Amino acid sequence: LVSISNTAYTQTVKAAFESNKNIYAVLSDNTKKQLTFSTADTHPFLLANENSIVFLRDTYGDVDNPKVVKVMKVNCNTLMETTISNRKPYEDGLIFTKYICEEENPTLSSDEKYLYFVTEAYATSGNLIKLDLASGKWRIVSDAMDYELIKKGTYQNMILIGKSQIKDKGRDVYYYLINENNQTLKEFDSR
Repeated sequence: LVSISNTAYTQTVKAAFESNKNIYAVLSDNTKKQLTFSTADTHPFLLANENSIVFLRDTYGDVDNPKVVKVMKVNCNTLMETTISNRKPYEDGLIFTKYICEEENPTLSSDEKYLYFVTEAYATSGNLIKLDLASGKWRIVSDAMDYELIKKGTYQNMILIGKSQIKDKGRDVYYYLINENNQTLKEFDSR
């Protein structure tokens, strides 16, 4: 929950959602407040500790990469937007750019400090990224086709991951349980 100040009273933000590619907050009295106005915003995540919402914005890169993505943050009180990250710290081997052109399955960590997602990296696979929301620094967790971050229980903060590899079945997607240091804890026969 996030507090939102109004001239008459203070409201608490209960949730965030996207509608018509803009980000909205749901306040404690169940009213909605529009926070962004670009018609290019998706995947909102409420940061209760910061009075902010992290989201993804579709934007323009250049002639070769006209659709790119930025990781943004909007303050619920002031509506001030900041860019957390708009480029990869490496040039990928798939489309040869530092722009973030794709993001798959963005997931907020349980402690609200990191955003995980898969982005393009190689001709045969992407990278699972752990983005520090305070500093904007990227950490490549693993190569990945898909993943799921486990948020509760015995395996909290572990990752179920699918990796494109060449093994006994030839090139295929193989599934693992890994930790954040990319150490395999268990291999699975299928998804």
